[in-house]
Amino acid sequence: MINKKLLGVGIVSGVLMGLMTSLVGFVPQAEFIIWLAYFLLWVVLAVRAPKGKPLLSVLGCSVLAGISVGIVQVVLFSHYLANNPAYSGEIASQDLLTRIASFVGFGLGAGTAGGLLLLGVTFLALKVLVLLEARNNRANR
Repeated sequence: MINKKLLGVGIVSGVLMGLMTSLVGFVPQAEFIIWLAYFLLWVVLAVRAPKGKPLLSVLGCSVLAGISVGIVQVVLFSHYLANNPAYSGEIASQDLLTRIASFVGFGLGAGTAGGLLLLGVTFLALKVLVLLEARNNRANR
């Protein structure tokens, strides 16, 4: 079963990032660092969940975060343009349907790519935990 709480965390993370990028704007390096912090949080939550499918959960979390960011940026488009002038020339003249497709589509693609990366990281983290637990069990005998 997919961890619904983790999916909710993904949506909230995406909404928060959409609000921050639209209402404040970031230099790309700061946005990247915030995404890395979210990724780390999601992996930890996925690995520590008592039940569920952590790999699918972390993938779904990332996809939903990406879609959520795109939706918030479309809704707050005028703020996004004002706070991200480097992108304004490319997107200012887009009609609403093109804007929705590009922002939500980019979010879907980035969320999927990030989710696949996180799927691998989560898989490795789970394997390390199994090895550590086995080592711990041997030491306690």
